[in-house]
Amino acid sequence: KVTTNYYPTPSVSIDGDKSVCDNAEATMTVNINGTDATYDVQWIYEKSSASDSWNDLEISGSDNKTATAKNLAYSDKGYTFIASATGANGCPGYSDPFTINTWNNPIVSITAKDYDCRNAEVQVSASLNNGNGSYTWEINGKEEAGAIVLFKLEENTTLKVAGRDDNGCVGSDTKEIKVLENPTITIDGKRSFCENDEAGTELTFKGATFYDEERKVTDDNAYVTEYLKEHSNAIP
Repeated sequence: KVTTNYYPTPSVSIDGDKSVCDNAEATMTVNINGTDATYDVQWIYEKSSASDSWNDLEISGSDNKTATAKNLAYSDKGYTFIASATGANGCPGYSDPFTINTWNNPIVSITAKDYDCRNAEVQVSASLNNGNGSYTWEINGKEEAGAIVLFKLEENTTLKVAGRDDNGCVGSDTKEIKVLENPTITIDGKRSFCENDEAGTELTFKGATFYDEERKVTDDNAYVTEYLKEHSNAIP
């Protein structure tokens, strides 16, 4: 007479992070349903190809039931794991494959002028390469939110923005806006003249460049004949 003993295998499953951003980490936990008090837990990484060299799994927790997969670079195939649990009877149970998908971090771009006048009200904007998102700015030590922000340019300013996409992944960008000093303007010219007198009514504005609409040229001297005709007493 032959006696055969039947040893049930434990039921094993994995819970954890099913998607993470590029170069992030994911934590997984083994759930075991069986009759033994303790189990030997092993984690198996299923390589996506023969050239797959990823190997950064940290095992921890009671009976090795917790695993943290680190430095998960973007992969269109994801990272797949299987856990086994073996009790005192030596019969292992295996989980279904558990795949962690990865997302590329977004590329964030700042749109802004390279320079502007001191104390100018400056508008800057940010965008993502993969759709809409939320944005957090750091400008002059202050935090701002939104795709478009306004601020007063008082000094050379380095803008920093972090953009979060719909997958929860974050990218960032920086840009410097330089200050242009406002010119100091002085006026030279005749201090008295006859009404409607066009002769000798040229005024010189030092420190700024003007566009003369009549002559269609840019010049450091502004011709103000029409102004003088209408405001003959306006020049101090």
